[in-house]
Amino acid sequence: MNLSNDIPRLYGKLQKCHNKIMASVDTRMCVHTLKDYVEYKQLVRRIVDAQNKDAKAIYEQ
Repeated sequence: MNLSNDIPRLYGKLQKCHNKIMASVDTRMCVHTLKDYVEYKQLVRRIVDAQNKDAKAIYEQ
C-alpha cells in the first residue's frame, strides 16, 4: 500500500495559510493576502489529490 505521509504536513501548511488570511480580514486586501488566498486554493487541490491517490491505493488492495 502506497499511502502518503504528505497529508498531515499539507494540513499544517493549510492552517498557517488560513491564519494569515484571517488575520487580515478586518483590513483591506493587500497583495500578500491575495497571494495567501491563491496558495490556500493550491493547497486544497494538493490535499484532495493526495487523498484521492490514497483512496485508489486502498481500493486496489
